[in-house]
Amino acid sequence: MLYNVVDTVSTLIPAASALAGVLLAQLWNWWREKTDRETEISKLLWDERRKSIFNFLKALNIAKDETRTLLFAELPGDVLKVKDREIEHFWSETFESYLEVSLLLPGYPERLVWCTLQDAYIWRRKSIQQGKSAGSTESHYQSLIEQVRPWLEVAANQKRLNKLADSPPLLLTLADRLDEVGYELSMLGDYRASSYNTKEAIELRRRLAQRSSSNTAALIKSLDTLGIDLVNLGREQEAITAWSEAVVLIREITSNQVDAITSASYQDLQDRLDALIAKTLGSPGSSVPTSQLPASD
Repeated sequence: MLYNVVDTVSTLIPAASALAGVLLAQLWNWWREKTDRETEISKLLWDERRKSIFNFLKALNIAKDETRTLLFAELPGDVLKVKDREIEHFWSETFESYLEVSLLLPGYPERLVWCTLQDAYIWRRKSIQQGKSAGSTESHYQSLIEQVRPWLEVAANQKRLNKLADSPPLLLTLADRLDEVGYELSMLGDYRASSYNTKEAIELRRRLAQRSSSNTAALIKSLDTLGIDLVNLGREQEAITAWSEAVVLIREITSNQVDAITSASYQDLQDRLDALIAKTLGSPGSSVPTSQLPASD
């Protein structure tokens, strides 16, 4: 009896060991294949992202070179505008390249590329209006590459990238860029496009102001700019909302931040808000009293 038990055990143990070995080998092969597939996909995505940035900057340079060629020809204003329309397809290809970037690098990198594209559009419009090159935006190209570089790494960790994109320095950089684009578009009289970019900057500045009150002054300026855009678009009620928020923030701003925006600017904003409310509602009754504004030191 004991012999039979020992014989059975001695038979089962090798079989179980062999089965365990087979299962472990299969598990190892599965894990290795899965890792290889993930690595291959990461490399493919990394390569496509790099190509999308390269193709965007290449298309942008081609479009700008075509515009420069027209400007160097020193054509009459009317002829220059006609010729500019004839090379529209180069700029359309640039926009298509931007769309490719937006699919492969959504989020923070895409918004930086958007700002670079808007800078180029603004340069084109200014240059055609003036009949000569209106400055240069090429300095932004290298900056763009450096800023999106973390997203182009093969082993980029998405959680780390999300944390990086939400960091105050990067949010501030993007908010500043969007405000710059909005300001330039406003100067060109394109208040609709300006308001689009300024609204996005405001959302970023609200997040920054929640983390540190030192960002409140910049938020006030952005809200003021948005109000001006909305007034020019005939959207007075929305302008009142923007300026009212700015005035409320002025009341809450700390005394050491008052230097960032002078009390005269505060008074000017309050006066514009009062005048707009009077125009749309007949009286400034719903505005914030001037007496509640912080006094200048």
